[in-house]
Amino acid sequence: TIVHGHGAKGGAYARLLSLFCGVKSIYTPHGGSVHRMFGLAEETVYTAVEKALLRFTDYCLFESRYSADAYFAKVGREPKAWSVNHNGVPAPDLPALEHAAAALKDLRDEEGLNIGVFGILRPQKGQSVALKAAAELVSRGLRFRMHFFGRGPDREALEAEAARLGLGGKAVFHGEADDPSPYMFLMDTVLIPSLFESFGYVAIEAFSIGRPVAAAATGGLREIIADGETGLLFAPGDPAAMAVALARLADDPGLRRRLGDSGRSCFSGHFLESHMLDRARAVYARPWRE
Repeated sequence: TIVHGHGAKGGAYARLLSLFCGVKSIYTPHGGSVHRMFGLAEETVYTAVEKALLRFTDYCLFESRYSADAYFAKVGREPKAWSVNHNGVPAPDLPALEHAAAALKDLRDEEGLNIGVFGILRPQKGQSVALKAAAELVSRGLRFRMHFFGRGPDREALEAEAARLGLGGKAVFHGEADDPSPYMFLMDTVLIPSLFESFGYVAIEAFSIGRPVAAAATGGLREIIADGETGLLFAPGDPAAMAVALARLADDPGLRRRLGDSGRSCFSGHFLESHMLDRARAVYARPWRE
């Protein structure tokens, strides 16, 4: 009776089934169906399809208010019914994570700040900006190690940039991790240098294990993180501002603890997977189905 489609392709299937089979459709836009990610020709096609299918959409369920506003701007109006349901993740098994992380402790610099950057290696994720911030931290005399987890098309270019900046062992590329959680547990802080994020799963994953977050103030991250309360925000694309936030965390272990504890509390209150599922079920049961 309901088909819930995610992303441009899944959303198209959901709306076409609504048109031809008489079922109700829910749509959660992602990626190119929300943002301008392509060339002019492809972007024109995406936008035209979204506008055409909107009238066959019974409900839009967005992952963030940022995504909602971007979608409204793209299609030129609000859907007839919609709401925001922030993503959630399962509660972690902290003793098991601590045990798994203990086997990885050789990755750490025990004398300095260990900074974890998690995500696919591509321009939108801002790893190049993080490397420039790392160079700034070196110039300040800060002891640290910046750990990059993930694979992607930019790895060789990023490694070359790290070498050009003279970072040496200060920037380490570990590649893809089947389960990033133990590595995140091993970090002193989690850095999210993205140039834009529709939501920002990494932030709530860090919250879930009590790790302080420093993140670019962009997209859905501004909804997840309260600056100075559950994390530190800085201007996206600004390596100097990023370095200032990281230096604050390095110099103040008490701040790291406070932010980590507040993030963990925020996670338990709003970003648990069970909360997300409850909110989705409530949408499925609403009167718009009739």
